[in-house]
Amino acid sequence: MLFPGKALILGSGGFPVHFGAMQMIVVTIGVATTALVLATMRWTRTGRLWRACAQNARLAELSGVDTAQVLRWSFAGAGALAGISGAIVALAYGGVSFYMGLVLGFKAMFAAIIGGFGTIGGAVAGGILLAALEVAWSAAFPLAYRDVAVFAIVVAILVLKPEGLVATNFRRESE
Repeated sequence: MLFPGKALILGSGGFPVHFGAMQMIVVTIGVATTALVLATMRWTRTGRLWRACAQNARLAELSGVDTAQVLRWSFAGAGALAGISGAIVALAYGGVSFYMGLVLGFKAMFAAIIGGFGTIGGAVAGGILLAALEVAWSAAFPLAYRDVAVFAIVVAILVLKPEGLVATNFRRESE
């Protein structure tokens, strides 16, 4: 354990939740990073240019936006966020391996899909819903079938509401 010490115990009885220093650090980094991305996308010139390119790159270019520069920013930002995510996973699980990426990648993709495309808040809501499903399954049923059950529920959500749970009327112009 990286940060040993006392844990905050939430609840009592048959299902107490231990919230230690490591969990507090992981939650703090995650919330701060999400808030930074949301603030950047909403209130900065970079976010406005990114949204313009995402909606219609050709029109943004005709309006004087350097779309190649915005693409470079996007890749740099995605790399930075992937590095932060890797650090969070390493802190939360005590290490990382090559094989963790597939399942975690699917879960991240499904969180964005069930949350609805077009909003960062939708992806966050999808991630919270996915986490709640995993925790609920783990508390009530065998852990061995958790991922199968969660992915089955995600598929059911996609069949019933393919636009996602937090759908927007945002449409990307075709090229």
